Amino acid sequence: MRFVQSSVLSGGLLLAFASVAAADSDWQTVSLDNNPDFTIEVPAVVGNDYLPEKDAEKGDLMFFATKTNSSSGMFCMLNRKDYDKELGPQQTAAALATKARDLLCASGNTNISVEESESSTSNGFPAGKCAVSYTEAGDDPGWVSTVLAIAAPHAMYQLRCEVHADSQANAETYWSDTWSGQIAHIQQSLHLPASEK
Repeated sequence: MRFVQSSVLSGGLLLAFASVAAADSDWQTVSLDNNPDFTIEVPAVVGNDYLPEKDAEKGDLMFFATKTNSSSGMFCMLNRKDYDKELGPQQTAAALATKARDLLCASGNTNISVEESESSTSNGFPAGKCAVSYTEAGDDPGWVSTVLAIAAPHAMYQLRCEVHADSQANAETYWSDTWSGQIAHIQQSLHLPASEK
């Protein structure tokens, strides 16, 4: 099964870090793709830094990064991918209903531990959520990746949020204690455009 994904810093998306008090962030509702009916909530400190730059890749809709005063940070990106001939909306929905959804979070990395995985619905469409932590040893920073994928009728929407810290243990702790609530808020706030209804 093949899921097409954007790279974290693809398409010239604006990378701006905003400092946020993660436990009690204020939120702003922003419009995506120049469509007032296509919205999501992001931390208010992000301002307009969620907007893709003019040279962003097709389908890249949002990218922002935030951090706390500690060594922890989070970035989120949203993209829309057209279906291809082999993987249409029905096949994607069927995959999201199985453990195959975990491939979305893995990003090709085999050294992962699945923290959460479930099929769900979002905006009335089949969806899948997963969260994985990386298990590689060494001095590399730690990462936890959380993805919500929605099999809408005309395209697949993928909202990826990643938590990073100076070690894997800290990334998992910050994800659990600080960022998972914010990520859930962002996922639940996503309102797809009327053209997908």
